[in-house]
Amino acid sequence: MGDDYLARSILFIRDALLLCEFESAVSFADPGRVLHVLKYWAFAFRGAGMHNYARECLDVLMRWKYELTEAQRAAMERAWFVNKF
Repeated sequence: MGDDYLARSILFIRDALLLCEFESAVSFADPGRVLHVLKYWAFAFRGAGMHNYARECLDVLMRWKYELTEAQRAAMERAWFVNKF
């Protein structure tokens, strides 16, 4: 059995840190850090049975890596975090 409470606490802290990293990356408009967090979230969502969220994370990652050209990536990096309000 082991220490189930400690294991769950560690997983909770990991998830909270990933959320903090994601929020920080969005606030600083850093797409590299956002994509890095999406890689972890894709596996976490898949493991938790949240297949739609996992599919959306993977869609963003695959589109970014394989479908966009360098010029399109550069344009998306500049326009991705534009606040319209």
